[in-house]
Amino acid sequence: MWAPSGQELFYRDLNSVMAATVQTAPTFSSGNPTRLFDGPYLTGVGGSYDVSRDGRRFLMLKVSGPSGDGPLPPPRIVVVLNWFEELKAKAPTKR
Repeated sequence: MWAPSGQELFYRDLNSVMAATVQTAPTFSSGNPTRLFDGPYLTGVGGSYDVSRDGRRFLMLKVSGPSGDGPLPPPRIVVVLNWFEELKAKAPTKR
């Protein structure tokens, strides 16, 4: 993934997130990669992380599961529809 500045590339190497400075003109060249951090983060098609506009923060999907040697539970996404209506029902305003 390109850094917003266009001067750095971020990529995954197993459980590590790496960064390499790049130069695109007059030809493409890259510096030595640097390990930014490690962790049990999910990987997937199209990427499983994003970089903030300033290139200093990452949003990543982290692996979670039981502590021990059991299988991980399937990933879960919770979608709440009509949340504003539910909020009004649970916390009505006084009129």
